[in-house]
Amino acid sequence: MEKKGGVYIMPCSVNGLKLNFIFDTGASDVSISLTEALFMLKNGYLSENDITGTEYYSIANGDIAEGTTILLKEVEIAGLKLYNVKASIVHNIDAPLLLGQSALSKLGRIEFDYSNNTLYINQNFSSTEKNKYSVETNTNDSVAVDTIEAEFMNDAGVFVDDRDLEVYNWAKVGEQIWMNDNLRATKYTDGENIPYIDRKSKWKKLTTPAYCWKNNTRFTSIDYNYGVLYNWYVI
Repeated sequence: MEKKGGVYIMPCSVNGLKLNFIFDTGASDVSISLTEALFMLKNGYLSENDITGTEYYSIANGDIAEGTTILLKEVEIAGLKLYNVKASIVHNIDAPLLLGQSALSKLGRIEFDYSNNTLYINQNFSSTEKNKYSVETNTNDSVAVDTIEAEFMNDAGVFVDDRDLEVYNWAKVGEQIWMNDNLRATKYTDGENIPYIDRKSKWKKLTTPAYCWKNNTRFTSIDYNYGVLYNWYVI
């Protein structure tokens, strides 16, 4: 990495396009500006099918801003390829590109050496052949090496919940389909609204169905990712 203007720049490849991101462990998601997003859409690095929805987040001055959520099929960092990385398009042509936790968390344990501006990615496996990996396990004074088989989740996508038009990511694991997001439904399957409660004092005394958002707001990307919190009576 290279240090510029007090921040660390990480070269990456997104769907084959080389971009320089600010290394930001405090950012919840990878984010790109409207400038990069329009270029990627125009030149085939993104498609309309990669757009998954809208989210709200808090910017530096405390205001709430709107962004577009997308799914990046492939992000390459230091030769390591990450698949189906959640990202946000900031509706600002001058917004910085941030390499946030939606990508960094997929790398496993990482260490940063500030003395030489180097990021160390500690992954305890090495690829030996397609879908097979050797794993080192330390057991007291000995080291055991086992071979396991694994399959990447290449089959993934999004779906829209027609109750309230919320967009969710999904992935196929074996023969099962799993949601990648926490549920954010605010209506029953018949379309009836679930009552919303925003006061803790009232929530504790409820004997009827209700939902709330973590910290009583859905207008930050962190709280939004937790999904809706339901009480037992909803079920």
